[in-house]
Amino acid sequence: MDRSLTYELFGYNISEEKEEFWPPDKLAVFLTRKLSTDPASTLRGQIIVAPKRDTALEELHSSADWKISTAVVVDGILRLFSSNPKRDANAMRENEKTPRRILAKGPKDRSPLRDIYIEANDLVIYKMVCNYILACEEIFWSRATNRSFILRTIGVQALFDILRKLAPEAMEKRNISVDYFKEKLSDAAEIDFASERFRNPSGSGRTLIRREIKDKIGLNTGSMKDTSAGDL
Repeated sequence: MDRSLTYELFGYNISEEKEEFWPPDKLAVFLTRKLSTDPASTLRGQIIVAPKRDTALEELHSSADWKISTAVVVDGILRLFSSNPKRDANAMRENEKTPRRILAKGPKDRSPLRDIYIEANDLVIYKMVCNYILACEEIFWSRATNRSFILRTIGVQALFDILRKLAPEAMEKRNISVDYFKEKLSDAAEIDFASERFRNPSGSGRTLIRREIKDKIGLNTGSMKDTSAGDL
């Protein structure tokens, strides 16, 4: 089954549980769905929702210049607070449903927003993602032509990889504003993502875009392992 379809079906019973019982993948689905409809989100109408025929969403999608799948956004958000979502979900359901705080007693997870997730401070996670993609809109997407790879799956995946790297310092400085992320990304604004050198298979294309942005904005290339597109 298509992963975007799976994520959407999985997320439909969100209202049946309290947020503190949501495993990482369920929270990521919820936040993705919110990004797809929130008027404050630059991805409003641009995330393809697969299984449900919804006239309002279809109208939003039809007016979008470019689109990305649910799976791309879910995976990008998920990596912010879980490196092993299946393990986390199993731990929360080992005997009976338990709240997220049980994960504090489990294996160490170095995902940058792990503690925020365990504390069920979901608004902070959403606000960070929403503000970051608003910065991406201004720095990258609004300037891109329809040939640009920054508007495609590999480009959006790479941008979520960069957020994963920027998140710890943003939390340390207690600054997750749009302006903060714009300042961090600004030196990469002039990269020509329509260049043929970015036309690579999905894993290597994502890696190349990520490395190019990291080099331009001065991120320490030794501190974030480059992983393939499917790695969590």
